[in-house]
Amino acid sequence: MKVAVVDDSIVDRRLLTSFLERLGHCVDGYRNGEAFLQSQSTNCVIFLDVNMHPVSGLDILKNVRNLGSARVVLVTSLESYDPMVIACCDFEKVTYLNKPISIDKVSKVMDYQIGLGSVQDLSKQKKSNTQTAVYSRQDWRPPSGKSSGATQGLRSPALYRLL
Repeated sequence: MKVAVVDDSIVDRRLLTSFLERLGHCVDGYRNGEAFLQSQSTNCVIFLDVNMHPVSGLDILKNVRNLGSARVVLVTSLESYDPMVIACCDFEKVTYLNKPISIDKVSKVMDYQIGLGSVQDLSKQKKSNTQTAVYSRQDWRPPSGKSSGATQGLRSPALYRLL
């Protein structure tokens, strides 16, 4: 499968590219959002870091969707409470993977993409003993009750899934 990796961290980009190539995928790496948008990439799957400058992952996602693309986007970030992660999960065919990313997480998500198609059905897969945070918007629940402080009472954009 043709995959794009868009991440401003050279370490994360090379690591993810290495994982995907070991799994047999054709990978195009981009050092930032501008490089990806200029390339007019036609990759089937996009691994997209949310926090990049000057073009954020959210801006790239909006651009991809405005072009009418139905490509699957896997957003990555170290912080699951980031408002941009939550905003990205509002789009269809978007899955969130928390960093650090392991080859197990990448393998499970890519196997799912190849075998089943829709990212939104990830929660229906069998559970195992490996903890992997994979989110889709349907899993998010608003916080219940009142909270004091900006982050108290907030939940991640979706619940952790044990795949």
